[in-house]
Amino acid sequence: MHGYTMLLLVAERSKFVDELVPRLLSYQIDGIVVASATYSSIVTEYCLAAGLPLVQFNRYTAFEGASTVQSDNFAGGMMAAQALADAGHERIAFVAGTEDTSSSVDRERGFKEGLARYGMTITARASGEYSYIGGRDAATKLLSSNYSIDAAFCANDLMAIGFIDSAMERGLTIPKDLSVVGFDNSPFAGLAHYNLTTIDQNINLMATEAIDILLSAIDGRVQHPQMRTIPCHLVVRSSVRNTVASQGNEHAAHAVRSSAQPKHVDSA
Repeated sequence: MHGYTMLLLVAERSKFVDELVPRLLSYQIDGIVVASATYSSIVTEYCLAAGLPLVQFNRYTAFEGASTVQSDNFAGGMMAAQALADAGHERIAFVAGTEDTSSSVDRERGFKEGLARYGMTITARASGEYSYIGGRDAATKLLSSNYSIDAAFCANDLMAIGFIDSAMERGLTIPKDLSVVGFDNSPFAGLAHYNLTTIDQNINLMATEAIDILLSAIDGRVQHPQMRTIPCHLVVRSSVRNTVASQGNEHAAHAVRSSAQPKHVDSA
C-alpha cells in the first residue's frame, strides 16, 4: 500500500517492546506505529535519534516528537457511567487496566465524571491489568468483599469477560444480579454467552488515521507531531439490566455516541 511494505513484530509482553527497537532499526524502516499500552522513553529516544516518525496507537505520553491516535476514552467512560446509572445501579465498581496508562486513566476519569453527574462515586476499585485473568481476580476481590456491588465497568472487554465468568461461577446471574460494561467491542463481546454491553472505539478508523499520520510524516507533508481523537459509542447488548436487549432482544443497538467528530490536533 502506497509503495510501502509492512513489517509486524509482536512483543510477548508490553514491557518487551523496548527490546524490539534495535531489531526494528536494523531493517532500515521508515517509521513506526507502536500499539502497546506501556513502553519506556527508549522507543521515542531511538526514533528521534534516527529521525524516524513515531505514532502511538491508543495512548499518549509526555514524550516530545511522537504523534498519537486514540479513541475518546474519557467520553467512553462517561457513557459507561450513564448506562449503568440509567439502569438504576447505585453500587458500581471500576476495574482498571494497566495502572498509569493513558487509556485506563482517561476511562476512569470519564467514568468518575459521569457518575458525579448522578451524584454518585465509584463504590469499589480493582486493577485487572487488561487481562482475562486480571478480570477474574478483580471479580474475586470485589465480590468477596463487603462492597455489595451491583454493577461493574471494566476498562476493556477481556477483563469484563473474565469478570463475568468469575461472577457466574459464584452463582450470580448477568444482568439480574450484576450488570457489566466493557470497553473495545471486541469479537468476544458479541458471543451469545456474554452478549456484553460495551464501548466501541472504532478501531478501524483509528488504524486508518494512524497510517495517515505516519505516511504524512514520512512523505514530509506533516512536520510536527499530531494528536487525533476518534469518537466512540455505546453498544447495548444484554449484560446491563433494564435495557431492551437484556429483556430478550439480543440485537446490538448503537444507543449513545460521542458528540465529537474526529479531532486533529497539531501538537507543535
